[in-house]
Amino acid sequence: LFPFFLVVSCTILVNVWLAANFALYPSLDGKSQVKMMFDSSWMISSLNEQQHGPGQERTTCPAIPISNCSYWSFDIPQGQKGTWVWNNSCAFHGQVLRVPRTSPKAPRRFDEITRNRTTVVFFGSSHIRELYLALIRLHRGLDFMAQLERNATYVMNGIWSPRCDPLRTGFLNGSYGVDLDACKEPTKKMVIELGGGGTKKGNVAIGFKTFLHTPDADDLMVDFLERHRHVRHPRVLITDVGVWGPRGRRMAGSANTIMTPEQELDYNLQWYRKTFPHKERTKILMIVEHESYYERVGLGGGMVRERLLEFARNDPDTILLRKDWIMQDLDPKMRCTHGCAGPVMVVVAHLVLDWLKAATRKCLYQKRHNHNRHHNHQ
Repeated sequence: LFPFFLVVSCTILVNVWLAANFALYPSLDGKSQVKMMFDSSWMISSLNEQQHGPGQERTTCPAIPISNCSYWSFDIPQGQKGTWVWNNSCAFHGQVLRVPRTSPKAPRRFDEITRNRTTVVFFGSSHIRELYLALIRLHRGLDFMAQLERNATYVMNGIWSPRCDPLRTGFLNGSYGVDLDACKEPTKKMVIELGGGGTKKGNVAIGFKTFLHTPDADDLMVDFLERHRHVRHPRVLITDVGVWGPRGRRMAGSANTIMTPEQELDYNLQWYRKTFPHKERTKILMIVEHESYYERVGLGGGMVRERLLEFARNDPDTILLRKDWIMQDLDPKMRCTHGCAGPVMVVVAHLVLDWLKAATRKCLYQKRHNHNRHHNHQ
């Protein structure tokens, strides 16, 4: 009888543990197609280590729990169009997010975050633009393929001209963000499409970032934020790193210097911390892209991913969102266009919204205690 009672006791303990964790972690979207469950086989160890490494102090902000063996499936409920299902687990229990082909049952309004004057700045590549567009669709309750107006979609890397890119190869050989005289400036604007946040000027801004080392264009982004003082030091900066790759030998302005790819990546990361310093309490939400995007621009071998993990381990105000894990083993039939726009980007958008809601409660407005003890401020 002893083995029987041992099994029963263990089962009861596991169920109590799972019930406690149900209470700790809110649903991604209680109003629509999301439910939360957790698989103990990955959650205990991975939340801290994927974000900060073993033994490191956790940021006061919540991590974004993504399983490194999440997977996609396709479901066709009776009488409905098909629905893509993202399963954030290694086993039977895990977070489940449904992405229907039709419009969601209810919008997820971004101004629920910004109405309390929480400021958010997007600054990154066209992949960040795709995330921003996915958030607009959720904000309006549109399906993930809905067309948006030009005012919303116009976030560009720079106005094209023959002098900027004589071979018309785009980011491969152009000088966008480097030679500003030839290419003009990347887009920077306030985002009224995500709600005004209680002000006419809005609490959300977006700017386009091209190569890793573009100091002239980066300075212009800071100038823009300075002109809109209320977003100069946002509560949250949402960014990606390295999708355009190193500037390399493209010469112009203050970028007229040769750096290794590793040096350019370090410049980019340190620029974020220098521009949005700890003392101003900006949280950096950094999207980790799929390795294939980095390989395309000569940053393969896991170099960017490992550097981002190291950066987050040493920075208590940086949170990683592992988009690369969401993109594992995609069905060839799934829509995955530029930046994997489609169901993947819908999932990323839901995770961003869920994190923003949790962070607003737990860390965006907390007073900092003894931070200098652990980190050297810039």
